[in-house]
Amino acid sequence: MSEMFDKAIRHQCLIYASPEKVFDTITSGAGWNAFFTHDTEVDPRPGGKIVFRWKDWGPQKYTVSAEGKIHRSDRPNLFVFEWYPVGKDHPTIITFDIKLQSDGTVVSVTEDGYPN
Repeated sequence: MSEMFDKAIRHQCLIYASPEKVFDTITSGAGWNAFFTHDTEVDPRPGGKIVFRWKDWGPQKYTVSAEGKIHRSDRPNLFVFEWYPVGKDHPTIITFDIKLQSDGTVVSVTEDGYPN
C-alpha cells in the first residue's frame, strides 16, 4: 500500500438555510443532483451505500461513477462516508460537520485519506 498524504482537505462555508435543510440535501440523491451529480443514489443509514454518477461532466464531458458507504449519519449535525475517488485501493473519508450559526449554517467539510 502506498504512503498516505499527511494533510486533510478542509473547507468551510456559510449556507443561508437550516441545518436540517443542509443535512437533507447532502443525504439525498436529489440533493447532490441539484448541484453536482447526475442520478446519484444515497442510502443515508450507517452501512448504507452511496453511488455518485456524473454524465457529460466538466469540459471533458466525463461519464463516470464512484461508490462508497455511509459511516455516520446524525441528523442534522454530522454525515460521514467513504468513497473511492482515486481507485478501488484508496478510499477517502468525507466528513460534513453541520453547525447552526445565528445567520445560517456553517458546513465544515473534511476529506482525508489520499495516497501521497
